[in-house]
Amino acid sequence: MTADRFLGLLALSLPLAACGGGSSPADMQDTSLHTVDADDANIQYTGRIDASNAKLPRFALGTTSITARFRGVGVTALIKDEHRYGKWRNYYDAVIDGEVVSKLQISTDATMTSYPIATSLPYGEHEVTIVKRTEPNVGVGYFAGFEIAGVILPPPDRPAHKMLIFGDSITAGSGEEVPADGDPGCTADEWGQPVQNADAAYGPVAARMLDAEQVFAATSHPVGGVCPFGLPAPLPVYCDVSLRDFDEVVPAAGATNAAVRLNPQLMAQIVSAEWVDVCQ
Repeated sequence: MTADRFLGLLALSLPLAACGGGSSPADMQDTSLHTVDADDANIQYTGRIDASNAKLPRFALGTTSITARFRGVGVTALIKDEHRYGKWRNYYDAVIDGEVVSKLQISTDATMTSYPIATSLPYGEHEVTIVKRTEPNVGVGYFAGFEIAGVILPPPDRPAHKMLIFGDSITAGSGEEVPADGDPGCTADEWGQPVQNADAAYGPVAARMLDAEQVFAATSHPVGGVCPFGLPAPLPVYCDVSLRDFDEVVPAAGATNAAVRLNPQLMAQIVSAEWVDVCQ
C-alpha cells in the first residue's frame, strides 16, 4: 500500500470513529430524579396566580394551569391545598403530551403534597400540565414544583391570542361530568367537586379551537342561582326590552333557593344594565 493511499484511508476512518465512538452528553439518558422548584423559569403558568411567594404560588380559579417540558421518563406534581372548612378538596387534570392521563384528587391528609402523574414514559421529550378542575369556592391551591425523572426543558411557546371569559357556574364547569343517571351529582362531596371540570366548559373549548390562551373569571353562582347582583368584579349587564312589558320580574339572587321580586326598570338601574333588543 502506498503512503498516499494509507493517508486517504486514515482520513476517511477518523470521521467514522468520531461518529460511532461513544455518546455525547446530549445523548446520555438522564433519568435521575430532579426537583424543580415552582420559581424555575422553565415552568409556564396560565391563569390568575398570586406569585408573591414565588416558591409557593397560590391560585383559586378553575382552569389555572401549570406546564413544563422535560426529557425523561416520569414526573410528579407537588401540590398543597387549603382544605377549606377542613373537608373540601380540589381536583386537577393531569395531562401528558396533550392527553388527560388521570384526575388528581387532593388527599384528605393535609400534609401530603406529592402526586405522581407518570412513572414509565418512553424516554424522550414530554410535556406535562396540571389543570385545576374545581371552582374557586372549593378553595385555594398551592404549587411547590415538579419532581422529574429526567431534565427540564425550555417551556412551550404561548398561543398568539388570549381570551378573558366571564360567566356563571356553567362557565366554571359546575356539573360538567354528571353522568346520565345523575350519580354522582352536583351534591357529591357537598359541592359537586368530583363532577366539576372547568377545562371542559365552553370557554376553554372555544379557546383551544381558536388557539387562544384563556383565563377564567367566573361568578361561581350555582346553576339556578345566577344573578346580576353581587358579582366579584364589574361586568356588563344587558336587559332585553321585553322585560319592560312586566310590572315585576323575579331574578335569582345567588342561590338556588333565593330570588328577589322587583320592577325591571329598578333592576336595570341597580345593576347599571344596558337595554337591548336580543331579537334584532
